[in-house]
Amino acid sequence: MKILIQSINYPPESISTGKYNGEMAEWLAAKGHQVTMITAPPYYPQWQVWKGYSAMVYSTEIIHQVKVIRCPLWVPKNCQL
Repeated sequence: MKILIQSINYPPESISTGKYNGEMAEWLAAKGHQVTMITAPPYYPQWQVWKGYSAMVYSTEIIHQVKVIRCPLWVPKNCQL
């Protein structure tokens, strides 16, 4: 089965929704499904895009049999919740 997941957080973010989405997508891929994840570059919890990633361009990578498409993202420098 082809499965498409869309969420703003995904590994290498290791906490919160990123961790959950990664585990779920990898589990589905291990069961033989073709999984594609549409997400943003990692930015959480530092609220800045991690080194090695860009907030301005699309990119594609394969992580544990999951095709990960990263889309541009604006991250505010001063985030007050």
